[in-house]
Order: sequence, then structure tokens, then C-alpha cells
Amino acid sequence: PHVLHEVGRIAAAHLRSFLQSGATLAVTGGQTIHEVAQALTPGAPMNVMVVPARGGIGRALETQANTIASEIAKRLGGHHRMMHLPDQLDEQAMAEMRKLTEITETLELLQRADVVLYGIGRADDMGKKRQLPQNVLADVLRRGAVAEAYGCYFDGDGGVVFSASTVAHDLGKLKPDCAMLAVAAGARKAGAIRAVMRSRPQAMLVTDEGAARAMLAQK
Repeated sequence: PHVLHEVGRIAAAHLRSFLQSGATLAVTGGQTIHEVAQALTPGAPMNVMVVPARGGIGRALETQANTIASEIAKRLGGHHRMMHLPDQLDEQAMAEMRKLTEITETLELLQRADVVLYGIGRADDMGKKRQLPQNVLADVLRRGAVAEAYGCYFDGDGGVVFSASTVAHDLGKLKPDCAMLAVAAGARKAGAIRAVMRSRPQAMLVTDEGAARAMLAQK
């Protein structure tokens, strides 16, 4: 808990430097990003829009992307939009939901994000935590997945081998200059962090000494 609090505090201290007036910030859920939100200190109001980068997952309300987006917007003095969607929907259900103006507008804001703040997990751990069907998880791991971030599973080279999030599909349409801000800690996550860092250019990674040393030791 102390390490998560510290990486959250340091990430929060740098977040404002990536935001300009009129910017859109997309945030994922999870305990680490929750720590970033809690560490943000209120300051001069910023004209930023904060949107969730994932739909609803599980039952822990305080670590849901919607809740974190609302909290970060409040502390930045900005605005936020909710994502009234489960994280996993079939194509037919998603097509129906996209007929709702509020859903379409939020997804369009997500695609136009200037900054994405997200956490990273191990593929095996996150597959179980997100309750992927056993046969699906086994196939994802067989295809080389070592990392999970914003609903996507990555192999060691940073390639996406599976997307478990209907909402995260829209992250594939991000602007090339979108600033990706990763926050993740723990030596067990070293391989996962390296994999996601290879997926696309990153603007910032906040991690701890244990993960950093483990990454440096890997070939």
C-alpha cells in the first residue's frame, strides 16, 4: 500500500504538466489510478474534460474508471463525462448503445483524448481478476500475452493479442501525439510494464525501484 501511494503521489504531481486548457484526459480504473486521483491536490481550476477509458467492471465502485474520472475532474476543477456501459458488450448490444447520444459523445471524446492515464497488470493476474472465461484466458496466454492495460492484452513485443474491453477498442483510434501516462509498480510486473512500453510511444512511466531493477535485469 505504501508503494502504491507513493507512485500515485508522484504521478499526480506531474499530471497537470501534461494538460493544457481545452484538453481531454482519459483515465482507466484500478487501485493504482485510484491512488493518483486521491493524491491530486486542488489548485487553480483547469478547463479540461475527463472521460473514463473503460466501462464498468466488477463491484468495487471506488476503483471504477467512472468514479476515478469524476474525482480527478473535481480535483482539477474541470468537467467529466460518465461511461454508462459495462466494459464487455457483444457487437449487437454495442451497436444499440451507440444509438444513444450520450454514449456516442463520450466515445468520441475518448477517441480524441490528448492524454491517457492508465495502469498496467500481468496478463495472468488480470485475466482472473476480470473474470475472463477459463478457455479464453488459456488461449490469450497461449498466444503469448504477458500484460494487460486498458482492456488490451499484450505480448512481450507490445503487440495486442486480445481486447477484452468493448470500450477500449476506441483507444486504437487515438491521435498519434496522444500522451500516454503509465503508472505501475511491483517487481512481478516488470515483464508486463516492458511489454506495454513497447506498444506505442509513452510520455511518462511512474514505477518503483523493485520494478525498475527487475526491468533492467531483463534482456
